[in-house]
Amino acid sequence: MAGREFVGLAHSGSRKEFVVLTGVMEKEERVWVATCTELGVAAQARSVDDALDRLTEACTLQMSVLEEVGELDRFLQQHQIQIYKSVPKRPRLEVPKLKPGTLATTLVQRLPEHSGERNLAYA
Repeated sequence: MAGREFVGLAHSGSRKEFVVLTGVMEKEERVWVATCTELGVAAQARSVDDALDRLTEACTLQMSVLEEVGELDRFLQQHQIQIYKSVPKRPRLEVPKLKPGTLATTLVQRLPEHSGERNLAYA
């Protein structure tokens, strides 16, 4: 499971901008808890795949809300999250030291539609 890449493509439209996020999954009793370290969102489910699907949805929702309130660019810049103009071919997985039994993966997420040009540098 580690190193598996999940691509969240929930948004349609002509603009295709992506970010690479980190998903960390940890088994807690009967459920898997999946957390995105960059966005600070989490999800849980009985299977690791379902937890990752829910985490992808949570990341998409969080970025959509940040875009709606005009804070997405500032958030990405403040947290040093790079924007890619296409799906990165080999996203790097950077995670802190994990406890035994904890899994990590990359989450490639499409950014919400943005009116105008972003004020950030692309990777």
